[in-house]
Amino acid sequence: MVSVNNDGPGIVYGGTWSRSAGRGMGDYQDDVQYSEADGSSFEYSFVGTGIDWVTETHSSQGEADVYLDGQLVDTVDTFLAEGRGVQQVVYSVRDLPNGSHNLRVVKKSGQFMLLDKLDVI
Repeated sequence: MVSVNNDGPGIVYGGTWSRSAGRGMGDYQDDVQYSEADGSSFEYSFVGTGIDWVTETHSSQGEADVYLDGQLVDTVDTFLAEGRGVQQVVYSVRDLPNGSHNLRVVKKSGQFMLLDKLDVI
């Protein structure tokens, strides 16, 4: 497994994003990228057989559409009624054909969408 931090090379952000560092909340490498704009997205091309989107869950979060290799594969909800979940795997896929793939996630709702890291298998 290879962990790619939210500011890692190859992650392409679309829309409006900001970086928050030194949050002290248990984030991977103590930082996250976040967007408040519905329709904002991040995209990452990788070589492997799987990938995990690791983020936080919180009452300020909402839904996001997940695309794999250009196909809508899931809508995930990162809303958590109470408390805050850190380094939560909210989307995971395994057993892809070994080769090049593309993950794209688009914010649908909620105040924030975050990216902490991606774990490539």
